[in-house]
Amino acid sequence: MAHGLPFPMLIDLAQREVDAAASALGAQQSRLDAMRQQGDGLNSYRAEYAGRMRAEASQGMTMASLRNYHQFLANLDDVQIRHRGDVAAQERLVETAMRTLQAKQLKLNSYQALAERASRAAAARQARVEQRQTDEFAARRARDRQAAE
Repeated sequence: MAHGLPFPMLIDLAQREVDAAASALGAQQSRLDAMRQQGDGLNSYRAEYAGRMRAEASQGMTMASLRNYHQFLANLDDVQIRHRGDVAAQERLVETAMRTLQAKQLKLNSYQALAERASRAAAARQARVEQRQTDEFAARRARDRQAAE
């Protein structure tokens, strides 16, 4: 690696950023999963409540009781609408966290590629230095042989 290039430090920092972004994505995804389960629960509860209303209605019920059922179902519908909006907002947060993770991973990959390139260049320079030393040594031995003859 070239002198003065802090690739190990940059790679370490970038890896920490990737790890933090992955953790944040995991947390956002967990929240989304929990919200979706909550939505499933709301849907089930509404369906169950509507089923109870139909069952009672088939056996006869008062207008006040029917009105209460309809009002409660309307309230559940409002809650479901708000919940779907919350889920959509959470999905956007998950997408943002995913893009952040991808950007951090790209940065890390770039640093790793630069470090690898610098390492290969340093190895090539070292190989040229060693080859030059070997050539000089061989030339010196050849001169010494000629001088000895």
